[in-house]
Amino acid sequence: MWTWRAMPWALVALSAAGCATAATVDGDPDPGDASVTPDGPRTTADGGCATGYTGPGCKQCSGGFHDCAGKCVQDAPNKPENGCTKGCGAACQPPANATAKCTSEGACDFTCNAGFERSGASCGCPTGQKDCGGKCQQCCTGADCPAHVACTQGVCGGCEPGWGDCNQSLGDGCETQLSSDGNCGACGNSCCSFACGCGFLGLGGKSCKASGQSYSCQC
Repeated sequence: MWTWRAMPWALVALSAAGCATAATVDGDPDPGDASVTPDGPRTTADGGCATGYTGPGCKQCSGGFHDCAGKCVQDAPNKPENGCTKGCGAACQPPANATAKCTSEGACDFTCNAGFERSGASCGCPTGQKDCGGKCQQCCTGADCPAHVACTQGVCGGCEPGWGDCNQSLGDGCETQLSSDGNCGACGNSCCSFACGCGFLGLGGKSCKASGQSYSCQC
């Protein structure tokens, strides 16, 4: 009889011991022990909440911290690389030709690079200019310039070799080819003359001859 009376107490003791080793709070380990979760420690060895955590089971984020996929991350105001106030590590993404910054309210914003103008959510070049290698200027390729106008370092200006702007109006391009007898090598440089010692009986003058990209009046 004494044997049967002792056994229930032993079972109770074993059961209590088993409960003590598996104690949980809301499915997490007992806050009285050090708790390590996939996102890092939530509690300290003495049972307190780790920095950034608070509430039952240390599952809430304390002041100055915000929840990023279950992990309490410290607020980062004025840091566009961290999304300003509560970016959860996602950096602000400025548009092209701009630098990210934070507003006083902790939102992502941007500043246009030098030479560019802000237009809505983008940064563009002023009217009449183009983005040429990250700089606003009268950028061009050969096809962007008027006929026979040279494109030098992204800027339209001057004439291509062998051509001249003889009407002094670059809007219609360099319209005159400098290989004619009347414009030989330069606008208005005429090779025509009645007494130049060339041609039949000294008549007929000289003609414009080319030597590579150079032109001169020759017999």
